[in-house]
Amino acid sequence: MTIAEKIRAISEKIALVFEKGKSEGRRSFMENYQLFGERNHYTGAFSGRGWTDDLYAPLYPIVHSSPATASIFTDNIYITDTRVPIDVRLGNLQTTFRSCNSLKTVRLIKCSESTLFNGAFDYCTKLENVSFEGTIGTNISFSACTKLYAQSIDGIFSCLGGSQNALLTLPDTAKSNYDAFYGEGAFEARIAARPSNWTVAY
Repeated sequence: MTIAEKIRAISEKIALVFEKGKSEGRRSFMENYQLFGERNHYTGAFSGRGWTDDLYAPLYPIVHSSPATASIFTDNIYITDTRVPIDVRLGNLQTTFRSCNSLKTVRLIKCSESTLFNGAFDYCTKLENVSFEGTIGTNISFSACTKLYAQSIDGIFSCLGGSQNALLTLPDTAKSNYDAFYGEGAFEARIAARPSNWTVAY
């Protein structure tokens, strides 16, 4: 092995060790940031432009049990996938994804009848996938989410409930997206089958 080859081999080993150290450091940081899964107040936790898709690597579900406005990811322009469930059954989702204009997938939102969604998905222009578990019982809007998949729209309808009158606002592409997947007329049939206390606008 020539000197040049030896230097190259050493450099490659150093790079591997450095990357391993960074990875372990990030994991340790995230464990502490999420209080080893015990954190239950995430207001602004991943908001702004400091959290890139590479740096954002949650290890535990995100549980926001505080009445404070969530804004968990507000104005984050990098994150594309939430990666872990978000539990707001005892809190709210208000403005959580506002202006997250790179976000494509929200893995799972655990909600309750009283969960508030004001401004949660405002300006989420690339959102395609979102799923819910529990009851959506208050106003919720996806008006900017023109790429929302039919399966996501169907899942939203399946979770509508509660006892109060509420409004679901969908993007103007909802009908075409839904009918393209489920067949012509499917969207109108889905609206007709909604709970009586819900109004749908699009």
